[in-house]
Amino acid sequence: MNVCGFVSSAEVYRKLQAEFMRGAKVLHRVSLPVLRRTDDVASGYVLAAFAFIYTAEGLAKGVIPRPALWVTLDLATGEILERHNCHVQDFSDADFDARYDISAASSAKPSKELAAENFALLDKVREGLLCGTELDQPGYDEYLRGVLSTIPDSYQRFYRELSSV
Repeated sequence: MNVCGFVSSAEVYRKLQAEFMRGAKVLHRVSLPVLRRTDDVASGYVLAAFAFIYTAEGLAKGVIPRPALWVTLDLATGEILERHNCHVQDFSDADFDARYDISAASSAKPSKELAAENFALLDKVREGLLCGTELDQPGYDEYLRGVLSTIPDSYQRFYRELSSV
């Protein structure tokens, strides 16, 4: 399937990592993109991602804060549509003072092969939505399982909460 203007999920993620913080020089990580339902676009879906800001000391101790920012992205191009500060418009009810343990070896180490498989799954789901078909829920569930397999248990909730599918 070839959707006009479609940008691969791998490219969307590379671009998102570069643009999320608008050049701010702070220690941060950007989540992998997930689908989010919305009434604001014809397909009913956008991509969404969050970022958390951390300290070197916290990372060395294996603890990080909850996400501080999140964005929505165009389903086809991956262009950022909206930016949100979680203190103003949140997607989670998690405590801002809590720290989340990421030191446990509860998740698989991400590999280039797994990332490529996951992005291919997301591409297929996105293309289907853009061509007017219903959400391929099994395909999206498989994508999300692959993503979550590389995310520490304590942080998986944020992917699930942001993904309102």
